Amino acid sequence: MSWIPIVGGIFSVTVGGLLSDVIVKRLGLYSRVIVIIISLTLAAPFAAGTLFFLPPYAYLCQIPTYLFGEMWIGITIAVLVELVPSDIRTTGIAVYLFIITNIGGNIQLLVPVIKNHIKEMHKHDIPKYPDVNALRTALYILYPGPYLYG
Repeated sequence: MSWIPIVGGIFSVTVGGLLSDVIVKRLGLYSRVIVIIISLTLAAPFAAGTLFFLPPYAYLCQIPTYLFGEMWIGITIAVLVELVPSDIRTTGIAVYLFIITNIGGNIQLLVPVIKNHIKEMHKHDIPKYPDVNALRTALYILYPGPYLYG
């Protein structure tokens, strides 16, 4: 499991940057966003498969998730550098990195909140809605979900 984020992430960021550079030459500056949308859309089903399948298939789903899902990192910084005026570029990148690391990095704190909300919504269900399903739903919302709505 430990090699998947390292190898997949390095490959994805590199290929994503090269691919977006090639597409920008043909379609223009905003085409980088198209690469992000396509790569995240391709990664989302595999991220969902990570939660759906049992090991070892769950681990195997991580490979394409990282191969497609990490392309946004380098491309987003390239978009920032190209679109933000030079006099506030450093501030723009600093705000971006703050949001990604501090806000995005703490998003997992919402898992118990969403899980409890889902349990509360289903408290009168017969048969009783299992806690594991509430947890799984919360994880689906916060793991493959951002690949689609992010």
